Formats: sequence, C-alpha cells, structure tokens
Amino acid sequence: TARKNAQRHGLEDRVTFRQGNWWEALHPSDPAQFAVIVSNPPYISDGERVEMAQEILDYEPQEALFSGETGLGAYQAIGMGLESRLAPGGWAFLELNSNLADKIEALWLGWESRRVLPDLQGLPRVLSLQKQTFA
Repeated sequence: TARKNAQRHGLEDRVTFRQGNWWEALHPSDPAQFAVIVSNPPYISDGERVEMAQEILDYEPQEALFSGETGLGAYQAIGMGLESRLAPGGWAFLELNSNLADKIEALWLGWESRRVLPDLQGLPRVLSLQKQTFA
C-alpha cells in the first residue's frame, strides 16, 4: 500500500521503504541519518487480544499487531536508535495505540519538540517528534 501511494503521488524516486526488524532492516548503503521516519508499529498488548475482532486476527499477521505484554515493545525498540538515525531538524511520526498514548509519549519526554496528534475521531493517534537542530 505504501509503495502504491508513493507511486500515485510521484514520490517513488524520493522514498525508500524498508521492512524488517526496526534498525536491523537498514542496508549498509542506506544513509546514516534520515530527514523523516514514519512507522506504524505493532502497538496492541497481548492482553488486548481478547478484545480484537476475529476478522482482524484472521487477516493481519500477528507480528503486525501485537507488541508484547505492555504493547510498548516496538516503541522501546524504535527508541533505541531513533535519536542517532534522525537527522538534526528531522521528523519522526509514529502511529499510536490511543489507549497507550500517554505511556508511549513518556518514552520521549526528553525530546523538546513532541506532540500527540488526534485521528478523525479525536483520539490520540500519531506521535510527532522533531529532533532539535544545533547552531
């Protein structure tokens, strides 16, 4: 879907897609830092599995949905490399589990420029982070 969207908007020569285990998915030829990082990580805790609609459980790969006991595992893994991989002044956008928005945002309390953005229903849905530039 992401590749098709990039093609539809004429961005396929400006966007690089990687699929894998967070920072390990990068290739040696990839840049050391990025201007924009976007992630829709798995964010559902194992305990929330019983609340999920069966058609979602049957359709989506489990690793795309669940992020351990707390639902924070993927965010913690992303946090391990985000500051070093994001260029000064660069932006990161992470989709959120609205039930865990406060806990997810707390992982980045040291970032001065962070904001939780709502979805169309007004629920917290995206964490926007900007890495500070240094003069």
